[in-house]
Amino acid sequence: NYDLKFLLGVINSKVLSFWFYYTFDKFSRKIFPQFKVRELGIFPIPQTDPKQQKPVIDLVDRMLDLNRRIAESRMPQETEMLKRQIESTDKQIDDLVYKLYDLTDKEIKIVESES
Repeated sequence: NYDLKFLLGVINSKVLSFWFYYTFDKFSRKIFPQFKVRELGIFPIPQTDPKQQKPVIDLVDRMLDLNRRIAESRMPQETEMLKRQIESTDKQIDDLVYKLYDLTDKEIKIVESES
């Protein structure tokens, strides 16, 4: 039983992009992968309980808020600050997803280098 925001965080992580790239068409969809339901249906979502999902959900909520705020931003300084916060939040989500999949430091470096 997964919260949709938890799934959104996992699906938008570097782990899924890496997995997708090496599982399916390595060349034509690397820049902007487009998932088909069949393809996404075989992606191994880690078994979690609601307590494990909450940190990812909280960060996804933050990411949604930051993206809403950046769309409304009219000042370049504010836009830059929000972009940095988005990058930081994205990194935090990736770090949580790495832990969910029990990736080693070596595996994380491989995923990071490919994205």
